[in-house]
Amino acid sequence: MTYGDARRLRHSRRHTLRGIYGQALFMLLALVAGYQCVRGIFPDAETIRYANAAFPCIFISILLHTAYRCIRSRQATIWSPVFLVPVQSAVFFGFGPLVEVFGNDATIDYLNYSIIGMRPHELLRSHLVSTVGVACVMFGMWIHMVTHRTRWSFGGTAPHRRSGPLQRSPIDPTMVAFALIAAGGLFRHLLLMPAQWGMIDVVIAGVLTSLGAIVDVGFGLLAILIGRGRKGFIPAFLLLWPAHVFLTVLSFAKTEILIALLFPVIGFYAGNKNIRRLIVRLALVGIIFAASQEWVHHGRAVVFERTQTITDADYGTRTEILFDYIATPKQAVPIEDARQGWWTRLNYARVQSFAINAYDSGSPGDTLSTAWMYFIPRAIWAEKPILVSPGKAFFETVTGLNIQTFLGLSIYGDLYWNFGWLGVFVGCPLIGVLFAMLSWRSLRIMETEDFLRVPLVLITFELAAISPTEFIVNGILGLLPIYTAYAIGISVLYLVLGHRRNMTRTRVPYRPKRQLRAGAPRSDAFRFQ
Repeated sequence: MTYGDARRLRHSRRHTLRGIYGQALFMLLALVAGYQCVRGIFPDAETIRYANAAFPCIFISILLHTAYRCIRSRQATIWSPVFLVPVQSAVFFGFGPLVEVFGNDATIDYLNYSIIGMRPHELLRSHLVSTVGVACVMFGMWIHMVTHRTRWSFGGTAPHRRSGPLQRSPIDPTMVAFALIAAGGLFRHLLLMPAQWGMIDVVIAGVLTSLGAIVDVGFGLLAILIGRGRKGFIPAFLLLWPAHVFLTVLSFAKTEILIALLFPVIGFYAGNKNIRRLIVRLALVGIIFAASQEWVHHGRAVVFERTQTITDADYGTRTEILFDYIATPKQAVPIEDARQGWWTRLNYARVQSFAINAYDSGSPGDTLSTAWMYFIPRAIWAEKPILVSPGKAFFETVTGLNIQTFLGLSIYGDLYWNFGWLGVFVGCPLIGVLFAMLSWRSLRIMETEDFLRVPLVLITFELAAISPTEFIVNGILGLLPIYTAYAIGISVLYLVLGHRRNMTRTRVPYRPKRQLRAGAPRSDAFRFQ
């Protein structure tokens, strides 16, 4: 092997996903060492204050650079935790806690007198838990990439197909897109939402609630087609999507609003591969999401004031609340709220600090005590209790108030609250392995255009984008049963239809590594792995 061949081989390895993640892990470990150095060697107040300002910025830079390199290396990663975990972590565990340092005077005063008090050294410790947790999740993903490298190379070919190319589903994506929009829209807006809002006397199994978002998958697929040049679908998109967004806004749910906005944006990118437009659209989504937080909290507060719950309100009532909010914004958002509420709601440092202090003082949590119930279908256990998010009990623990209000906690704070550092070092890598397994399947689904399995990509997307800011039981475990059931159902359907015998082959060739060692020119298929 010549020097040039060896150099090209090293370059290609650095730009694989496992190479990108390996470099990110090295930098995160250096950041963890910096936190430990400040805590153990320079624990004075001035140094801690500077560390609380500088280290999160470094954390954000590492993760966003990693996400950018991932999407440049393999564009389909935008649908998977490989891309979403760094971005989500940068927003909620890097940018969010910076409000404690760079917030305006009204925000800092509000934080200083909040229910959950936190001193600078506790903020530093919360940053350390977040950084270690994110690093451990990414380490679990990296381990899977290393131990299953044949799956992660050359378009995700499985070991038993190393000698052949990927296969592409022949199912018409147009048919799938409109079927998902129609079926998902009817299920969500005529059955799921009315049942949850008390409009109809129907109980929807909790495991089925995730299917309410398949309408967003349909709009994502439609955006892919438009991005590829199918301009004839633009009128249908402009007619249906705004109506869906309007109805989603009435849900007073930030997660649902975010998914409704994000899936078409990512779909357009998957269709036209224009990363500049993607960045602009993601920035707009971020602005809209930040602005929507005030509306969500206002809507919930008005519904609670009228009904003593945050759910029992029909479409007419919610529409009335929305129009009142738009017509009288100064009444909807009081003038004394000069504090940056949109920023403080991205900050999980204080709730993590409370959980850390609770465990260290001998009061661990028990949020995982009902984890086993999520894996028993209600069809088998008819009297299965309704599983309420631990956020309600956590709010009562923090405030001492027994009302219908939920307080979120990250998976890192949840693991620490239950098991201390052992939970973080053991649980987070396992979550990372899970994310890696789901990522590989999402990549394969999108690269082979197996559109009937795209709802699995939606569930994976929700796991990576939302779940790290939830408890383990409802954020991670709650979505796995529906993922497993849908995957098995589609596999059985394909088996019955003899689908695999009719699958067509793609033009992505398999490039064995020995060709690189021989100095063979690299194809476009390899360069973007």
